[in-house]
Amino acid sequence: MGRRLRLEAHLEVDELERRSWCVSTLCVLLVAVTACSSGTTTTACRRVSNTSPGTAHPGQVDVATDHSVYAPGDTMQITLTNHLDLLLFFHGDYGACPFFGITDVSAGADASVDTCPPYRGEAAPPVPDQTYLRPGTSVRVQLQIPTPVTPGTYRLGADYLSYGPDGRPPNGATQPGRGTIFSASVRICACAVCA
Repeated sequence: MGRRLRLEAHLEVDELERRSWCVSTLCVLLVAVTACSSGTTTTACRRVSNTSPGTAHPGQVDVATDHSVYAPGDTMQITLTNHLDLLLFFHGDYGACPFFGITDVSAGADASVDTCPPYRGEAAPPVPDQTYLRPGTSVRVQLQIPTPVTPGTYRLGADYLSYGPDGRPPNGATQPGRGTIFSASVRICACAVCA
């Protein structure tokens, strides 16, 4: 009799452990489905390699991206090519902000997305992202797409200062020239899958 009670108790414990495992698995699956459908990227989104083609926006300064579709949290590879006879200086505004900004252009919107990492009051603020681009050269930079970000159509933009080849303001000016470049449109979609 005592042996039978121990066996039944053991079977009940096994059954409870099995049910607990099933409930845990269902919870993980629910979180994964919710995360992918809400527009945020988590490791729960099973993604394949991004095979979307790159984009190009030719001009006096070419802006090319490695893909045309991204997910929140992805890192964009951006190539800039300077066709001007001027030295260009790109820089972020403050504290480790990238010099490229992201603007939502979906349905006529023109809203900027904050791409700056949070500054938590460390001893010294981080140095803003910056780069020089000499005439006739290219540079590759990266931009982390923030999370969360609303799925939609976006473009990149960056302001620059221009200097003559000698590093002085161009054409005898007292101040450097200023300009802005833009990328072609890219799409940001949940799990890099656009409907």
